[in-house]
Amino acid sequence: MALIDCPECKRQISDMASSCIHCGYPIDSVTTISGPKETPKSLGLLAGNPNFDSDAIDDVRHQTSQPPPKPEIIINYFGVFSLGLGAASIVVPYFAAVFFVPVALICGFVSIWQKKKLLGVIGIVLSIVGIVRIVDISNELHEAQRNVEKSIQQLKQIRP
Repeated sequence: MALIDCPECKRQISDMASSCIHCGYPIDSVTTISGPKETPKSLGLLAGNPNFDSDAIDDVRHQTSQPPPKPEIIINYFGVFSLGLGAASIVVPYFAAVFFVPVALICGFVSIWQKKKLLGVIGIVLSIVGIVRIVDISNELHEAQRNVEKSIQQLKQIRP
């Protein structure tokens, strides 16, 4: 293993590296600064030609080679919103949960539609738990309302 100079930033790197660790420039496995390591078959056919210019091929190779694309970090906002609002719908008061659940469901389905399934599915599951909580609280409120109406009827019977 030897050290060579990167063609782009001129810093030293290993001759075994596939790209420069400093600037990311791809290091061609066919040629390096020290010369060709191996010759592809298509270049070997040209090498017998007296007009063959290997330096021109190297220039073209370095001009057309581009550094590998950097991975993009894609934030799935709809999945995050679905997850957050679904979780919030479980712990916030009833009147807020009524608004959070539909938005969390919509964001969850949009997230799944964008092929970001994990956060979307978790958000939808939390939204369903929020729906169950809303239904339970609604039933308790209706029961309390019925009890109040019964109490009012009883008071009306006592005091005509």
